[in-house]
Amino acid sequence: MMHRTIVPLLLAAVVLAGCSKPRQVVVLDGWMAQDLAKKTCTAAAQWMKDNKSLVARRGCANVPGCPILSRQTSSCTAGGDGGYHAFEQSLAARFAAEEGCANVALVTLKTSKDKVDADADARWQLMIDYSPGASQQRWNLAGPSSSYRQSAGTAADIARGVCQLVNS
Repeated sequence: MMHRTIVPLLLAAVVLAGCSKPRQVVVLDGWMAQDLAKKTCTAAAQWMKDNKSLVARRGCANVPGCPILSRQTSSCTAGGDGGYHAFEQSLAARFAAEEGCANVALVTLKTSKDKVDADADARWQLMIDYSPGASQQRWNLAGPSSSYRQSAGTAADIARGVCQLVNS
């Protein structure tokens, strides 16, 4: 009698395992995003320096671009990346914690020479257009078969949105 119960259970387990979706790989181009964040910090600091007297005379709110550049300059830490590294760590933690990301692996490229060993049919490219000091970050996701999506959000929003797209 026990044999009759075990065989159908084993057969069901094999069938369900065979139907599981292949692991998807999301590649985050971290080195490029961090490099752009550093360049943004440098440019914002230079603009603030070049326009110091104008800002002092008129007030930051009355000088086009000043509020955004001031926020960026304030966010640019000693590392000079405007908090990008912390954002990247938060994003990785959200991918790990998000229930919908269980079959998604986030791989972060740290240099231009890093390679990803993943099947092209299961590989997605995530680009973060990081803006120092912004509460939401713009992102683009390109996938296999030329699918493409762009949006903006917090690290949690990005993880949730990316995983929903990858799993759809």
